[in-house]
Amino acid sequence: MYRSTKNVVDDLRAHGRLIDVEEPFSPYLEIAEIQRRVYARGGPAVYFHRPLGSNFPMVGNLFGSIEQARFLFRKTLERVRRAIELKIDPKRFFLHPLRYYAAPTVGWTMMPKAVSSGRVMANTTSISKLPPLQSWPEDALEAVAQKFLEETDMTDEERRSCIDLCKYFHVSTQHVSKRFLAELDRHNYVTPTSYLELINTFKNLLEKRRSALVAART
Repeated sequence: MYRSTKNVVDDLRAHGRLIDVEEPFSPYLEIAEIQRRVYARGGPAVYFHRPLGSNFPMVGNLFGSIEQARFLFRKTLERVRRAIELKIDPKRFFLHPLRYYAAPTVGWTMMPKAVSSGRVMANTTSISKLPPLQSWPEDALEAVAQKFLEETDMTDEERRSCIDLCKYFHVSTQHVSKRFLAELDRHNYVTPTSYLELINTFKNLLEKRRSALVAART
């Protein structure tokens, strides 16, 4: 199990699953567009060493595909899967105790740790100094959804409704995240990747439901 995001980045780089970008790019729309294109092609993680206006690097697409996620969790996938199953339905622990005997330990190791020393304590900074990845404006959300849904078998009216729904989910989540920050001082980042994952989740769910209906009729 990884001890830090740096460990994740180093592992991906060592296995040829990460691209290092030394050229400076702007976190305002530019990096988001690069990220979108890489994700759409099922590409590797991307590490931006010099985002304009910040001394901090940026990394994206760490979990850009199912294959990459399986690679990252290759040593802990089954244990994490069982911990998630228990989170969804805790009663499973009592029904299948042998299957889930290690789940409490896994859950405990995933909890944030309080430390009094270490590299993270060596320096101080503020959120304002981090590179602010700028989300796409609403017209870009429209164009992206239109592009990703153009080959999906549905009427123009259905497609229009789906695009509006995806935009609503994304924008409303941004608004709720701002309230979350204001009320609890906690950050929840809504990124271009979040929007692409939303659209792909809808497409996959639609395909599964249609296949299930066809199978039920035969």
